[in-house]
Amino acid sequence: HGVDQVAAFLESIPAPTAAKVVQFLLPHYAARVCNILEPERLHSLFAYSEIGTVAAILRHFSKSDRSLILEQLPTKLQLACSLLLNYSQEMVGAWITPQVATVPDNYTVDEAINYLKNTEDIVHTDSIFSITRDREFRGRLKWVELIKAAGETPVSNLTENKGSKLRARLRLEEAATHNDWKRFHEIPVINRNQKFIGVLCHTDLRKGLEHL
Repeated sequence: HGVDQVAAFLESIPAPTAAKVVQFLLPHYAARVCNILEPERLHSLFAYSEIGTVAAILRHFSKSDRSLILEQLPTKLQLACSLLLNYSQEMVGAWITPQVATVPDNYTVDEAINYLKNTEDIVHTDSIFSITRDREFRGRLKWVELIKAAGETPVSNLTENKGSKLRARLRLEEAATHNDWKRFHEIPVINRNQKFIGVLCHTDLRKGLEHL
C-alpha cells in the first residue's frame, strides 16, 4: 500500500489501535506515513505508542520538525524520547526503557508499595530496581518478595546486587555478548555520571541489532 493509503487508514481508526499498527512498520517508512498525518492525530498516536517506537520514528525527521513534534507531546513522553535520542542508534542508550519500577533504597516495604502505587506509566519488567536519592543503582528485587515481606522490612534487605550494569554509550554488539542475558531479561543501564537511566530489555536489544 502507498504511504497516503496507510496514513488515511491510520486516520480512520482509534488512536490506540493506530499506535499498535505503527509499531510493526519499519521506522523510516513509519516516519513517511506520520509526516502526512494531521498534527492532532500524530500527537494522539504517539501518546499511545511505546517510547522506543516514537524515538525510532523521530530519528527520521529533520531536527526542526522533531523539536516541533516533541513540544506537543506529554511531558513524560517528551523527556523519555529526548533521552533516547541523545544516543546514536548503535548505542545501548538509544534502546532503553526509562519508565520502569524504581524504589528509593532507604524505604521500607510499605513505603515502597505505596510509592509504586502512585507512580504512573510504569512499563512492567521482571524486577524492581533500587536506587539512591541521587539515582545511583543499588540492585534489583523481585515483585513477589516485596509483596510477601513484612511492611517494616527495609527494601535494602530484599535487594540483590547480582548482575552488573551496562553503560549507555556501550555499542549494542558488545552488550549482546553480556553474560547477564543468561539470567535476566533486562539489564540496568547507567549514564556517564553513573546514574540509573533505565533498562535494556533483550527484545529491544534484538530490535536494535536488526537496525544496524
